[in-house]
Amino acid sequence: ESSTPGGKSQVNLRAITQAALYAARELDAKGIMVFTLSGKTAQYVSKLNPPCAVLAVSRSVKTLARLNLLRGVKPVLAEKDLSMDEMIHKADHKILRDKILKKGDAVVVVYGRRALPGILYMIAIHRVGEYLLRLEPLRMKREMRRWSRDEDLWKRRTSILAQITFKK
Repeated sequence: ESSTPGGKSQVNLRAITQAALYAARELDAKGIMVFTLSGKTAQYVSKLNPPCAVLAVSRSVKTLARLNLLRGVKPVLAEKDLSMDEMIHKADHKILRDKILKKGDAVVVVYGRRALPGILYMIAIHRVGEYLLRLEPLRMKREMRRWSRDEDLWKRRTSILAQITFKK
C-alpha cells in the first residue's frame, strides 16, 4: 500500500476521517475519539475543523505531546497491552474524570490503521460511560435478566441471545 501523498493510504485516511466528521455532525456528537499510534489519523480529523472535541487516544506519550499542539485535540493516554474494549473503557473513565465530556454524550470512534491488527480503519458510535458489559460479566448477567422481563420485545430477544452466547 502506497503511503506517498495522494497514495492509496492517504485516500483511505481522508475517506475515513471525512466519514467520521459526517457521522459526528449527523449525530450531533460531542467528540470524535481517535485511537492512534502515530497520530496521523487524529491530525487528519483535526484538519477538518470538526464542531466537537477530537479525543486522541494513544499509548505513545510522544505522539500525544505532538497532538496536544493541534486545534481542538485533547490527548488521552492509553495503557499498553489492553484490548480495544478495555481501551475504550479506560478512555471513558479518563474523559469523565477530567470532565472533558459527560456520561451519555455521543462520540464517533475512529480506529487508526495500526490500532487494530488486520483492519485498515474502522468507525463506531459510542456513548461515553456506557460500559461494555463484556468487561463486567456479573453486571451483564444482572442486566440481561432485567432485559428478559422488559416489555420491549427486542430487549427480551437480545437478552436470550446474549445469555446463549455468555454460556459458551
